Amino acid sequence: MNAPIRPDERVEGGAPQSGISDRSNSEAAPEASTTKRSFCGDLLTQTVFLTKKNVLVQGRSTNALLTQLFIGVIFLGMLRLMQLSQEANPNFAADYEELRQPTV
Repeated sequence: MNAPIRPDERVEGGAPQSGISDRSNSEAAPEASTTKRSFCGDLLTQTVFLTKKNVLVQGRSTNALLTQLFIGVIFLGMLRLMQLSQEANPNFAADYEELRQPTV
C-alpha cells in the first residue's frame, strides 16, 4: 500500500509538492496543553499582546493611534458635558416632566 503524500514531501524531480517549502520530518506539531488555565489570565495576556500588536501596526500614524486609544475617554467627557449642561439648565426638569406626563 502506498502512504498518502504529504504536501512537504518531495516528489519525482526533487521539488516540493504544491510550492510548499520543505520541512524536516523531525518537526512535530505542538500538542495542545491540557493544563487548566484561568480565564482572566488568558484575557489579560491576550489583551496585552493585541495592544502591543496594534501599537506596532499603527505606529506609523501617531494621530490615528492616539485617537483610537483615547476615543472612549473623549466620548465619556462629551456625555459628562451634556449631563452638566442639563443639570445647569433650570428649565430642564420642568420640560422633562412635561414631556413624560403631558397635559391633555
